[in-house]
Amino acid sequence: MKKQISLFLSIVLVLMSLAACQTAKETTPKETTPPATEEKPAAEQKQTQKTEPEAKVSEKAAVEGNLRFMWWGGESRHKATVEAVDAFIKKNPGLNVTYEYSGFGGYFDKLLTQMAGNNAPDLVQLSFAAVNEYIVRGQLQPLNEFIDNGTLDISQLDQTLLDTYKVDGKYYAIPTGVNTLFLYYNKTLFDKYGIEYPVTGMTIDEVYVRAKEFTDAARAAGDQNVWGISVATGGFETIFQRNVIDFGGQLWNDDLSAAAFNNEAGKAALEYIKKPLDEGYCVPPEVAAGNPAGVSSFGMGYSAMEITNSTAAASYAAQKEFEWGTVLAPFGNHHKVTWYQPSQVFCITSQSANPQAAAAVLNYLINDEEAAGILGFERGIPANSQIRKMAQENKADWEKRQLDLVNEAGKYTGDGTPMGYPMGFLEILTEYVRLEEAYAYGKISTQEMLDSLESFANDTISKFK
Repeated sequence: MKKQISLFLSIVLVLMSLAACQTAKETTPKETTPPATEEKPAAEQKQTQKTEPEAKVSEKAAVEGNLRFMWWGGESRHKATVEAVDAFIKKNPGLNVTYEYSGFGGYFDKLLTQMAGNNAPDLVQLSFAAVNEYIVRGQLQPLNEFIDNGTLDISQLDQTLLDTYKVDGKYYAIPTGVNTLFLYYNKTLFDKYGIEYPVTGMTIDEVYVRAKEFTDAARAAGDQNVWGISVATGGFETIFQRNVIDFGGQLWNDDLSAAAFNNEAGKAALEYIKKPLDEGYCVPPEVAAGNPAGVSSFGMGYSAMEITNSTAAASYAAQKEFEWGTVLAPFGNHHKVTWYQPSQVFCITSQSANPQAAAAVLNYLINDEEAAGILGFERGIPANSQIRKMAQENKADWEKRQLDLVNEAGKYTGDGTPMGYPMGFLEILTEYVRLEEAYAYGKISTQEMLDSLESFANDTISKFK
């Protein structure tokens, strides 16, 4: 379990280690940041927007002026993003874009410093779980104006995902890509013990039965080193939330101002997650603790199944030790509890001096086939459902399967969905991971974990009030 938790932490560390990439055409934010005199103050921006006519912007309307675009990522993401926006600029030569990119480390500190100095970029990439913090501080611009005037098309985006970032009827963020939960299974192990593969549409109860069946078959054959399922750690907003919703509860109160999981639904959810461990068909934490950093028990070949994010497919495709397959994560026993989660989001800042151009670039990155071909999966599986259907060309079989399943997941969204993310969510997630480890080892009870997590969550949220 400790090493599984290190998977979560190691991903963060890898992201933090990625340095900014430079090319001959691009400059660092320090060198390209326009003087403060070139930016309109927020009050002037709002006044200008009110006096402009709200005529529908045609596809051929010129996009002009200066624009600053800020994001984090690795070298391949930087290169693809610059190439895509440069292609847009060729069609709109009156537009001048300053690229401000870096690795993950220090990104948000830099952005907050710029915002505090009234020098924020126009278009920014944000964490999917931190948007509300920026909304509360008045640092993001509603997108409705650009949706209404035809600049920004959201018709091919998942509505439940968009609603995650809708406050008082206003949209504030557009997902850059989508993620959902898959059930991965080891075909080699299933074939070895003659167990039927799992399929999309099974409930979690049925998957647990299959996991026990597999474990029993392995033990009967004298194999003590494999189990039917492993539990991926850190799934506060996914695994835990799915179970809370399935048991009739919710993580947060309606306005995201306090925890709402310390009740019978939350207790049932935690106990249900731990059930395979208690009943002996889940990889024990002491076994998982011996995994190499960044490798799950499923990746080690210790478990026949694992429920985790669709993005894990790339790492399993890279290994050659066993054949694997994937289906959609099992449905809840009472609700489908299937939804899309964004990889990251794009937002327009409230300080933007050129929000119309920012919206046009955002629309191009999300909805244009040319941009999709350049960006690939750099920000996750495309959020646009039509783009996903066209993305099959020149992809490996496992990538095509990934796309098919993500598209299929759209059929089941809406029957049990999350509410969004409160302020301080990432801090709360980190605390959940810490408590989850203690819970798996039996160091704390179900109620103790709920009490501790609730107290920490409410204290964290209150810091933003």
